[in-house]
Amino acid sequence: MKKFILFMGCLALLMAGCNKEQNIETPTSETPQHLSFNITVDNDFDTRAVKTDWESGDKVYVVFDHFFTDDANTAVYYMTMTYDNGSWDCAFSDSALEDYLLGQTEGMLTALYLPFGNPVFSYNSSRNQIEFGLFRPGSNTAKVASSYYSSCDRISYSVEDGVLSASLNMRVPLGFVQFFIEGVPESEVANYVLTNEYFSFCRASHCAYFASSTSSYPSHPYWDATISVLGKPIDGFYYKNGILFSGSLTSDARGVEKTYSITIVDNRGTTTTSDDITYTLEKEATLNACDAVKLPALDSGKWEINGFKENLDEGYFTYDGVKYNVVKMKDGKWWMAQNLAYLPEGYTPATDLSAVTAGVFAPLRIKADNTAAEFTTDAAVVAANGYLYQAEVALGLKVGDLTSVADAEKLEGAQGICPQGWHVPTLTEIVGLVGKSVGATTVDTAPYYDGANGSIVKLNEDGFNMDAFGAISIQDNTKTAGTFMGWASGYPDKLSSGMFCGSTYAGVTYNTSGDETSGVKNLQFYGFMPMTNKSSEAQYTCNGTKVSYRIAGPVRCVRN
Repeated sequence: MKKFILFMGCLALLMAGCNKEQNIETPTSETPQHLSFNITVDNDFDTRAVKTDWESGDKVYVVFDHFFTDDANTAVYYMTMTYDNGSWDCAFSDSALEDYLLGQTEGMLTALYLPFGNPVFSYNSSRNQIEFGLFRPGSNTAKVASSYYSSCDRISYSVEDGVLSASLNMRVPLGFVQFFIEGVPESEVANYVLTNEYFSFCRASHCAYFASSTSSYPSHPYWDATISVLGKPIDGFYYKNGILFSGSLTSDARGVEKTYSITIVDNRGTTTTSDDITYTLEKEATLNACDAVKLPALDSGKWEINGFKENLDEGYFTYDGVKYNVVKMKDGKWWMAQNLAYLPEGYTPATDLSAVTAGVFAPLRIKADNTAAEFTTDAAVVAANGYLYQAEVALGLKVGDLTSVADAEKLEGAQGICPQGWHVPTLTEIVGLVGKSVGATTVDTAPYYDGANGSIVKLNEDGFNMDAFGAISIQDNTKTAGTFMGWASGYPDKLSSGMFCGSTYAGVTYNTSGDETSGVKNLQFYGFMPMTNKSSEAQYTCNGTKVSYRIAGPVRCVRN
């Protein structure tokens, strides 16, 4: 199995002057009216981070000890440093803070980097410290997870002749981890959340706490305020044409290697979890503190979506827990190379020929004495041959739903019971593959047409794995019992014919011939008809045919 691609680059050490104004003169011996700055920013996070450098617009927020609120403790004073093409521009939230600093010679500061949203600082009098929350961009009410930040705390600064000097050594929080998925447009980011149901992973703190008084410092600047939300979804943020999820490993996981599964939930317009589309990565990641992992794009085929995971490079997809081989044929399309064995919710495979509206039937095999076909529920046969489906169920409906030609015509190319991104074949796709069908013009340039018929030998040389799997013949909706199709006395040891489901409407009969008002008696769809009732394999054929909608046959899906 391939491993995740990890971002290995550490953030570069950037040394830049921090200037409040574009041109600041060297301070004179007179009392300065404004500060100038000599601040270096070491942003070596010591992490395999997605972010690899400062970018214009990045902001670092700085608070200072002793003087950080107004008299009523209702407003927190801070300085904003904004990165601009190699330098930092600095601005104060209130001129009172600058006036205070001009009168100091030394002190301590805490700096915080938040790439998303606007921080909201508040003063906690009981802890004598400043706390911050974060508003998601576009919101001015709900605090959300900060989702990736770095900071430095208890950093000494000095002020001399109006120049404030400090060295900021920015670091990520304890236990910080990060996931990045490329190819998610900014407009789509709010639709996705990361769930941490299966591993110890907290969302990044709603509030990271850091002391701003020399008399009261916690053991480290990050208080795990988010343990209580363990297991709840983590919001993502847009970053460089993708979505970024960040948080902190819980204390029991920090500094140890653990294996995690990753689930992304598409929560757009849903009210119940059953409506969610869940992307589950089959591969697993081993995380250390300060890891950042680049995950595949959601449309890469490397995720499981509603139980479906596609890997065309290795020629298979997994659907509802079953692995199916797929093959790209000479018609340029990806086809299933085996029959579908998917059981729709609420169905039990019928083993009774009188169950004419069962929707799904068990596969067939030849009796031990080679005298007839019979049903089998043997798991190995189900895996090899798949189930037999009546057309309405194969096309995503229930038996009895189709009552008109117009409704039947709408089903061409329907996904039906196929997985996402695949569908039940159309007549165009059938003749484009094998060249020949009842009721259609022969395509003599089709890659598996041998000049007379579609050739099973030619199909199987390219990995299609076609054979006769039998079917349940139910002529129309007036019949009360079906019959086995596929066994013939001339070829008693094998199934020698069958019919497959398709999605293109092929014909109709009414209860009273030609009288639409009398109601539908039978509808037909074009499907495959493999025939192996020949003396040699070279003569085996697979053409298109018209299949009555109550007949139950196998399904081979084709990729959109």
